Amino acid sequence: MASCCNVHGVVGVRNGRAFTYAQGKTFWKHDGFLPLPSGDLAVDFFTFGGDPAPLEDGPYSGIARVVAQTTAGSNVDTSDPVLQLFATDDFVAMPLMAAECDSQMPSPAFVTVGRVCRSNLDVDQNRAFDIDVSQYGAAPQQLIRLHCFYPSSHTRFLKTPLPNVGKHIIVHGYLTGFHHGRCLIHVRDIALGPGDITSPTTETPPSMTLGRFNWKGRGTKRAKYENDSDGDHTSASQPTPSSSQSTCA
Repeated sequence: MASCCNVHGVVGVRNGRAFTYAQGKTFWKHDGFLPLPSGDLAVDFFTFGGDPAPLEDGPYSGIARVVAQTTAGSNVDTSDPVLQLFATDDFVAMPLMAAECDSQMPSPAFVTVGRVCRSNLDVDQNRAFDIDVSQYGAAPQQLIRLHCFYPSSHTRFLKTPLPNVGKHIIVHGYLTGFHHGRCLIHVRDIALGPGDITSPTTETPPSMTLGRFNWKGRGTKRAKYENDSDGDHTSASQPTPSSSQSTCA
């Protein structure tokens, strides 16, 4: 079964420059930073060298593959392995409002598919397990190990068993640290590996009703939809958004 590890979220970027990786592959290499509850984690951040220019300094949002490289980069003052991110899509600059917000940036979310290599009594921390991932970053079969743990503050995991060694699983969680070449992941969801899925075939995609939400406002109790002018606010075909407040990331 294939394995992968992607990070979704915010990364701080600065000092972009040309960089030739193994086998002559050219990237733009940046000094990257991932926001964690305890501070900012320094990483190596790469974008495809075919792009016209490196990213300008600032915060960005997007998706990247994650590998652990044994040779530390210039951005990380340590002899331990360094976390490297390889952008898989176009990273988008954060809006000015979010960039100037004084609140803590959200920790990046990790989505991982891999094989459990240690579990239960094999690890020091109770209710924890390790996942090994091998995927293509800048070269085939680049490795990373993740140390995942069930948070004691989430009661819904109290009766969730630890996965057995050798089991392929899918984990969604948040990065809390990186030590000795392992990502520390706060588990928020876990599932067994994918199986056979049977879905009905359709010739045309189903239609859907779209609306508009006031992403810049605060205290908005209900989003205003374009077709609200017809006066039918209670139609079953019309989605009713939940009451929420837009907050600075």
